[in-house]
Amino acid sequence: MTEREPVEALEAEDFDAFIVETQAAIRPASIKIGNKVYTLPIGVPIAFTLMTRRLAKSEDPGVMRDILTPIFGAEALDEWERTSPFSNESLGVLMRWAGANMANPGSLSLAEAAKSVEEDEAGKAPANRAAKRAAAKSSKRTKSSGKR
Repeated sequence: MTEREPVEALEAEDFDAFIVETQAAIRPASIKIGNKVYTLPIGVPIAFTLMTRRLAKSEDPGVMRDILTPIFGAEALDEWERTSPFSNESLGVLMRWAGANMANPGSLSLAEAAKSVEEDEAGKAPANRAAKRAAAKSSKRTKSSGKR
């Protein structure tokens, strides 16, 4: 076998410059929470995507914090915990709104996000109740005739 001569690589393309150029005309979405305006990143951060996929099935409310930290920062979430500007249930609305508006700024209103979360929650409830009823029925014993 013969060794190959080293080959000079092509000039490196500048991915950072490409991102700046393609995002220069995009106006990011922003939201006011507790008298402070937060501007969303343009495009969905990888951390947000990975966390939402990994933690999607979790019922732990603390998971929302982990998902929202890459967007708003730990300091903002600490402040929200101290001042309680909204309820725990509202975090789902904020997360839905932020995910949509990072990907496509201005694409989803808070009212639409709330309706979407409400529809998702409504879709879960009947399935859970049906599953509980089915489990309860299967665990019931048949009445004994009393004869042995």
